[in-house]
Parts: sequence; C-alpha cells; structure tokens
Amino acid sequence: MAFPQINAEQVAALTEMAIGDGAISVIVPDTKKDSYKTYSLVTAELCDLNQLVIMGLLKEITDECGDKLAEIFSKVHRLFRVFEITEIGKKMFDGVERKIQ
Repeated sequence: MAFPQINAEQVAALTEMAIGDGAISVIVPDTKKDSYKTYSLVTAELCDLNQLVIMGLLKEITDECGDKLAEIFSKVHRLFRVFEITEIGKKMFDGVERKIQ
C-alpha cells in the first residue's frame, strides 16, 4: 500500500495558510486567457491543493464565497477556487518554521 506524500509546494501552501489568513484563492486556469506556462503552473497548483483536500488537510470553500467571488468576477472576468486549512492541517503546521532544502 502506498502512503500519501506531501511535496515541497504543498508544505509551503499549508505553512502559509497556517501562519496567515488560513485560506488561499487560486485562479481557475483558462486556455483562452493564460499562456501555456501559466496554465500548466496553475493546473499543477490546483492538483496539489486537491490532493491536500483528499488527505483532509484542506477543504474547498468556493461555494461559501459566492458573493465575493461574483464581485471579483465582475471586475476581472476570472473564476477562482478557494481553499481553507482544516484543524488537523493547522495543528500540523501552526507555529512551526519549515525550510525546504
């Protein structure tokens, strides 16, 4: 049986959320608006965040932010997804300085 692993980008995202506001918003990639490089980077970031949701360290709260996201969409014409760190995620990363080598 394979054990789930957390990569450096996921550790950085969790640490940022634990010591910051507790949430992160990520633009939804769009092939018509993004370069190939940007599209690939954002898609990879969303894959990392989705894995953390599956592991129970994050939860997606996009639906709870509907009014604010609608307001942002009216200004920038882009969609966003919003993720929040869970209690277990906070306990793992709160108050701990981690350096990726």
